[in-house]
Amino acid sequence: LATLFFVKPKIVKSVCSALVIPSLVIIFAVITQQAALQFLSPYTQSVVALSATFVIGFLVTSSESRLSRLLSVAPLAYLGRISYGFYLWHAPIRTVVGGHVSSYFWMFSLTLLLSLATASASYHFVEQPILKWRDRRTLKLEERDEGLTVATHLMGNR
Repeated sequence: LATLFFVKPKIVKSVCSALVIPSLVIIFAVITQQAALQFLSPYTQSVVALSATFVIGFLVTSSESRLSRLLSVAPLAYLGRISYGFYLWHAPIRTVVGGHVSSYFWMFSLTLLLSLATASASYHFVEQPILKWRDRRTLKLEERDEGLTVATHLMGNR
């Protein structure tokens, strides 16, 4: 889809626009009605991934849509910032929660809440300090390189 976007963006926009609502329905149904959708079980992940592709394609090609504006609100933008931590933490948390909770609803809910809390904490206490350290270090290296460049230039003019 990404390659096609660069070759035929109008086609991608048309296809994604036509499939965004059915894709959202599929994603919602799989999340909320896991037990009722047993007929999808061998294909569930593929169907959800394909549906997510159409939703993302719609968002990329329709930046002025209501859905794009909705996803730009501050709380959802924050979710975007912590999404990598959420990705890293959700599987181990789900494994631990799944060992203690038998209800799919409670396993999903607890995993979601604990993953959000853990991702937020890791964003603020791990990711941000590392990024700030990297920026300071990069700045020092750039200053050193500029100093070396000036010194080399001055020495070359002798």
